[in-house]
Amino acid sequence: MGKVLVIYSLDSIPTTISAEAASRSIRILKKAGHDVIELGALKALKPFFLISYFFNRFDAIFYFGHGLEDMLPGQLPLGLILPVLRTGDRIRTKVIYAVACLSSKKLGRFLAPRYTRAYLGNRDYTFVAFPATERNYADDFLDTFTTPVRVLAEGDSVGTAFAEMRSRMIHYISLYERNMHRWPNADYYAWAMRENLEGFELIGDYNAKIA
Repeated sequence: MGKVLVIYSLDSIPTTISAEAASRSIRILKKAGHDVIELGALKALKPFFLISYFFNRFDAIFYFGHGLEDMLPGQLPLGLILPVLRTGDRIRTKVIYAVACLSSKKLGRFLAPRYTRAYLGNRDYTFVAFPATERNYADDFLDTFTTPVRVLAEGDSVGTAFAEMRSRMIHYISLYERNMHRWPNADYYAWAMRENLEGFELIGDYNAKIA
């Protein structure tokens, strides 16, 4: 089994959703027998990350929170001063999966495949969802974001995890489009899920696994 670091911020309304994705991911990983270290909220900062990285050989790093083109800042506002990861950090691991805005645009391309074997992240903005009267859209997006974690936890490759993630996105887009006449918010969330579908990309070795 692999050793995995899960990092998440909790400082805004959108990060309540990404933090829930992190919580579900931790449960998935532990159930599959992986060794999980958690850095959440005020620990989602550079000093805590460096200490964890120094004392552990991580097979994967899963990040849920804010993102910029050249960094994963972690907990704001301190994360802008002490970002978890930024372009130039030579982090060596098998897989990094980031549910964050923009982070594959520069950071992902710096890390993979030179240091990290594979980087799964978004080159554009990442959209989350919230429950509505007609449907709990948050659960759909959480299912989508945790799919790569589940696939990797079960021992499959990051390429398979990426394909499964895209399949879930396509499923929900189709579901929303079929129900636009009944669900008032379906048009927006179909658009948001399509934006995620077009933005998420995998850089590096499609065959990388975490264990």
